[in-house]
Amino acid sequence: MRLFFTVFLILLKVIEADYLVLGIYDFGEKKIEYGNLTTAENLNGFIRIYDEQDSEAMQEIIYDTGEHNVFKYLAIVSEDTFIIVCNNYYINQSQEYVSYINTSLLLYDTEGILQNEINLSEKPIDVHNHNFSIVISYENSEIIFDKDLNQINGIEIQTESLASFEYQYQGKATINGSEVSEINIQYPGIYDVIITENTYVYDFTVTVHPDCKITGNKYLEGYIGSVYVYSYGDIYVNNEEYIIGSEIKRVGNYNVMILGENNYRKDIQFTILPDIIFYDGVNRQQLLENSKFSSPVKIYSNAQTMFLNDQTYSSAWIDNPGNYVVSFYGVNNYIVDINFTILPSVSGVTNNETYEQVSFSVFGKALLNGKEIFSEQTISKVGNYKLELLLDEEVYQTINFSIVKENAFLDENPLNYLEYLKYLFLLLTVVGGVLILRKK
Repeated sequence: MRLFFTVFLILLKVIEADYLVLGIYDFGEKKIEYGNLTTAENLNGFIRIYDEQDSEAMQEIIYDTGEHNVFKYLAIVSEDTFIIVCNNYYINQSQEYVSYINTSLLLYDTEGILQNEINLSEKPIDVHNHNFSIVISYENSEIIFDKDLNQINGIEIQTESLASFEYQYQGKATINGSEVSEINIQYPGIYDVIITENTYVYDFTVTVHPDCKITGNKYLEGYIGSVYVYSYGDIYVNNEEYIIGSEIKRVGNYNVMILGENNYRKDIQFTILPDIIFYDGVNRQQLLENSKFSSPVKIYSNAQTMFLNDQTYSSAWIDNPGNYVVSFYGVNNYIVDINFTILPSVSGVTNNETYEQVSFSVFGKALLNGKEIFSEQTISKVGNYKLELLLDEEVYQTINFSIVKENAFLDENPLNYLEYLKYLFLLLTVVGGVLILRKK
């Protein structure tokens, strides 16, 4: 019965109370309303928690310590916590005498649970809230607390940001001189931000850099094939205005210049590499530095221009052995050189061999006993020969061989054919004698 009576008295006080709403704050799926209520007996603070989609309060919290508790300020310190600044007073029964007791900082979450509480002995002159911190101002000083009610030396500002910049505050704000309803910067630039609340002023400068995306087939220090650029800001590629997402395909060096607010500029470089292929009549493969070939080749590329040993080149057969430098040119002073070698060769003759007659084929320039020869050769004249394959007029390979007269291989080991005939006659005589004896 007593419990029912106590609940009845509380309900009666609430019904008779005057509610003064100081503010309503949006916390995503919930809204927080706070203020003060006055009853016949005292003054207390209240908090109401609403569902975003419902106008009826889900929860109401009355803050009553037995004194007069006056809510003065709500500071947002995270996505789901806030701090209430509450001044506490003693008032005698006749309400003729008012005495300041202290100021409480009450840390609540959006479930209505009191997470932490600290008391300040000196009454603040003013209170401010930005960057999820709370600033308690006195006549000649201030105290700053973080989201957990830890005292900190100052508010740390992120002076540079990638892609966007958001900043929590209460009061008024201007960005580069223009008043804004929120600080949510999505465009690259340099921004001067000023926050004011009553007489409180806080200012800082932040640089927002573009989150530039360069897409393509990345390969080593550049890209192969088409490239696309995506970014906020005014974009220029090699000093020409660029439409976001349009194709860049020419081989060469590129400078992406992004312009933003307040004379902001950012430069990004990239290179589109040439696709370089050789063809030797059988294979089509990528041409590598210092490649070596033993047959003619063609070279293909999507470069703007090709030079072969400083002469313009257009994918014709390269059929002379030698050392070569092929140069590939692109836009904006792009150039890359690749060295390769086509080696001379010979088929049909082997070093240190002896022949009665030999036919061989030379790829490239060669000297036979000091005389220049080309292509196919047939040698039947007896003698010793030195075949020298040339590479850029220098001897690359030497092959020694000899030509001898017919039957020279037998002459090198002469036999007495009369001896063969003598042994053959004796053999026939023996065989004949055996046959005669058998007949008898």
